[in-house]
Amino acid sequence: METTQRIAILVVLLYAAECLDVDFESAKITQLYNRDEVAEFTKAPQVTMMYFYKKDVKYLKYFFKELIKSSEYLDLYGVKVGFVNCKDDSNRDVHDCSRPDTENNVHTYRNGNPLLQLELETLFDVNAILSNMLQLVLLKDVPILQNREEVERYLKTQRGKKDIVFGHMKAIGTLEHRVFMEVAYAYMDKLKFVVCTDKKGTKMFDLPPHSKKDKLTLWWVWTEQMGPDDTRFHNIRYKGETSLTAIARFIKVITNKKMYDMPANGMDPPYLALEVPVVQFYYDQLSMSQVHQTAHVMSRFFGGNVGIVLINTDAEEVKKMIAYQGLVPAVSITMSKDMPEKFLPETFTTDNIAGFLENELGGEPMYPDLHDDHPESDHEEGEPAMYDDDMEEMDDRPPDLGVEEVENQDDRVAEAVLKTKRLPMTLDRVPALTDKTFPSVVGKGTITLVLFYFPFDSISMANLRMFGESVEKLSEQTTLSIARVNCYDWTDVCGREDINIYPILRIYRLGKKAWDYSGPQDVQAMFTTMKLLELSPPVYVQDGSVLMEYLIGRGVTVETNLKGVTNITVTGIFSDKNKKEMEIFKTLAEQSRERIMFVYSDIKEVDVIAKQFKTALPAVFLSKYDDSIQPVVTFQGKFHLDNLHTFITDNKLPKLGILTPLMFPEIRQHFSSLLIVFTDNSDKSQESADIVRELVKTQHFNNISFNMMPVSDSSSVGYKVLKKYTMDTSLPHISLVNLNKGEVFNYGEPEVGLPVLTQWLEGVTQGNIPSEVKLTSGDWTPKIKGYNFLKIMEWEAERDRRKQKVVVKNQPVPDEIPMDEYSDAGEKMDQQSRLQEDQDDSDTRRDLLELQGSRLYNHGHGHHKEGQGHGLDQGHMKETEEKMGVKSDEHDSYSGERTGVDENNNEMKTKTIGKHDPSEL
Repeated sequence: METTQRIAILVVLLYAAECLDVDFESAKITQLYNRDEVAEFTKAPQVTMMYFYKKDVKYLKYFFKELIKSSEYLDLYGVKVGFVNCKDDSNRDVHDCSRPDTENNVHTYRNGNPLLQLELETLFDVNAILSNMLQLVLLKDVPILQNREEVERYLKTQRGKKDIVFGHMKAIGTLEHRVFMEVAYAYMDKLKFVVCTDKKGTKMFDLPPHSKKDKLTLWWVWTEQMGPDDTRFHNIRYKGETSLTAIARFIKVITNKKMYDMPANGMDPPYLALEVPVVQFYYDQLSMSQVHQTAHVMSRFFGGNVGIVLINTDAEEVKKMIAYQGLVPAVSITMSKDMPEKFLPETFTTDNIAGFLENELGGEPMYPDLHDDHPESDHEEGEPAMYDDDMEEMDDRPPDLGVEEVENQDDRVAEAVLKTKRLPMTLDRVPALTDKTFPSVVGKGTITLVLFYFPFDSISMANLRMFGESVEKLSEQTTLSIARVNCYDWTDVCGREDINIYPILRIYRLGKKAWDYSGPQDVQAMFTTMKLLELSPPVYVQDGSVLMEYLIGRGVTVETNLKGVTNITVTGIFSDKNKKEMEIFKTLAEQSRERIMFVYSDIKEVDVIAKQFKTALPAVFLSKYDDSIQPVVTFQGKFHLDNLHTFITDNKLPKLGILTPLMFPEIRQHFSSLLIVFTDNSDKSQESADIVRELVKTQHFNNISFNMMPVSDSSSVGYKVLKKYTMDTSLPHISLVNLNKGEVFNYGEPEVGLPVLTQWLEGVTQGNIPSEVKLTSGDWTPKIKGYNFLKIMEWEAERDRRKQKVVVKNQPVPDEIPMDEYSDAGEKMDQQSRLQEDQDDSDTRRDLLELQGSRLYNHGHGHHKEGQGHGLDQGHMKETEEKMGVKSDEHDSYSGERTGVDENNNEMKTKTIGKHDPSEL
């Protein structure tokens, strides 16, 4: 008999040959006739399996039919199948023929040593046989993790290594298990694959396993880019069918780039060829940063389910290739080669894009709820929960007390939170603190930012989302410590910190009194505050040219780059005699809660700078980089702390700025009247803006705030505001709003000229021109009475009490099934099994085998303990590993001799470096 060095998993069938009309050779099943042949067949250094026939047993007839069909697939994976008839005289000296109950099991071996036994009844079809065999082939490559502790421990060992495809299965030995193992076999050189049979083991992931009817749920875990101290395992749940073709397509996508940039990465994105939807982001040089950041966010939640392509419309090779000539940034989706490209119809924002993609992709939401942990049931499907006689099964849903209606009525924040609930928060770098971790985190950081929030409060959840997004904009090397505290879970922590309203963002500085952030609830505003805390103003400047850059430049060429951080810098210059004033300035900077940069200097050049600005030392300047009318203001009063605070407050707004929701509260604090110039990109709009700029310079109307508001399209904020003020939305347009009285005055002249505009504005301010629109006034009051929160707490307490009484009992053992009934059932299962082998999966299986054709080996690492499921008896898994030479603490140490084929399909071996040689195992 020819000895093979390929993987040989021997299945010795205990069934009388005379009872079966089987062509063993064509069925790729080897008959063995004596002890020497059996020994030779099972002594291979790879995993083998043995079983000996002694008598007819239940399930055997159907099992043998399934094995014949499986043998062809097993041969493709290097698995050898054998048959031994213990009733044959030549086999009476075979040791295993004398073992009791051997006819009811299939046995596994390696190096001639016995390993696992698989019960015959668990190998009930092709899927069960192949999945169990492949799990043994990849025993050290695809670990089976049994509980949350094992999952957490394993994931920690994989930080900085390959990304992980994590599969949760209700049971092993199923079609889904087979599909998962076949894909793992093909792609284990690029990704790590993990099997978990415990639902609680998936609680680290953002989304829970699919519904009970789904037997397999996959997550793509981004471990490759993690640092050794990272604790958040970013993950994306696979959304799609559990067929081999669909999952193989998903794996192909995630082994490509997370984002494909044209032309930087080439001009031929692979995604349409992979038959997955493609999301296209169009950008130019000005919008590059915004688009890349937005695309990165989308990749974190849609990755693997779509391909993401970034298209630089400024590149010449791109211009020749694409047909799109519209505005940028823009985003579109192409579902397939045969379908047209569909563009986002709304403003280019993260939330709009996420909603657009979700609508186009269809199906269930791809985003998790806002809660940190997903709910889990106390027992799996198929496990009956037995209750005490005086108990009734309790619904896990809270009583209908109108909570949702109350919390969302006329509440714009709650509405926004509800819409963005589908999009998971980016909290990877914002660890959740407990009563034990809070003191150490706050105590050891020079500067620590902690967000205290309440999970049932919409404003809290909106702040938590913005907080996470602002932290993402910081460098990975930030010196700040950043965390969060859920005050519903940790009331004692929040109580000790005197947190009685939510949310509160508190800044702790080592050795100094903590203070609370009071700026706008906005990502950019929070980021600016964090960045300035990181820079720790006031910053001392030792170079005259750098000092001038802060004063009259834009603060973008200095080491502490202010681009994207703040448009305002306060600069103090002092002589050697101004020690007291310098200390006042430092106190001003430390006390400031404004989003402003502070710098100071006492170098020799400050005398020249003071003369240049026609002032004397000490001097303080406020520079506004976005104000072309008054870019620098010089402090003129007495050098007192209060005077300096007032100086900054009165002069920080630009004389003619862009009106945004972020700017409006600041403007409203100082002005009751706003003049707004609504513009587009036309020359006529530019001319009107220039005339208004000249009007501002006259300083005749210092009690009015002058602003510009761009109107890009009908979905823009500018258009919506303009529509409130006038029915005629032609541009340019000028309106003056008296916020105290809610009156709107619209400039109606066909042309905009300085004299005419001045005359109109004087008429409005003097009360000679009536208003055209009266804004609606009123109080925001709830229409629905509040719900009884105490009843919810009572319901939760009762639910928990009932759960503690639940007793889960084992399912009863089914009665014996007569052989004839079992045969009939087997025929039905046989037909169903054949239907599952559709042409698409067959083609995919062939492609996967070709991919792994040069990597037919049995090596790797894994950690297996007692488990559950069909097929592999995980209770013996630890013993099996020990026999194979695998230790639980050597997940990544094994490497050895791989047997495969070269480009001509000749057998070959490649030696890899590692602790173990296969011959030693």
